[in-house]
Amino acid sequence: MTRVVIPGSFDPPTNGHLHLIERASNLFPEVCVLISVNGSKESLFSQEERADLLRSITKVFGNVTVDVWDGLVGVYAKEKGHHALLRGLRSEADFAYELDIANINHSLSHSLETLFLPTRQDKSVIRSSYVKELWSMGTVVDEFVPEIVARRLRDKLTTRQK
Repeated sequence: MTRVVIPGSFDPPTNGHLHLIERASNLFPEVCVLISVNGSKESLFSQEERADLLRSITKVFGNVTVDVWDGLVGVYAKEKGHHALLRGLRSEADFAYELDIANINHSLSHSLETLFLPTRQDKSVIRSSYVKELWSMGTVVDEFVPEIVARRLRDKLTTRQK
């Protein structure tokens, strides 16, 4: 197993995401960060904006690529020949949700395995949805996101206030 996919909406990319990607880059020769659609979430950044942000913050890792997909993650993995997905777990609730998704993805591609990596305690409270909520109320979120993401969020807030 040389390639792993880290799927998510990454809206916005957080320090928690970056930490998971960094850890994966140390464990696997090839890491694909996959920006996928989550129909239950309203996006702040377009897929292209998220891809640009992720490419910028992961360029320090020579073995990480970023891709965008509008379909099911299991179908993407099967079409691209990936056999492993990596998901970070922050809590027991995450595990219950992710286990269901892992089983669905396995039914789409029987050779697809989902691996879980527990989130470090200092990153376990970071969620994109919390960052968006805090940001929408004018709270500074710089401690939760990479610097380039914080700048883009400030730009969006300034544009939104005009």
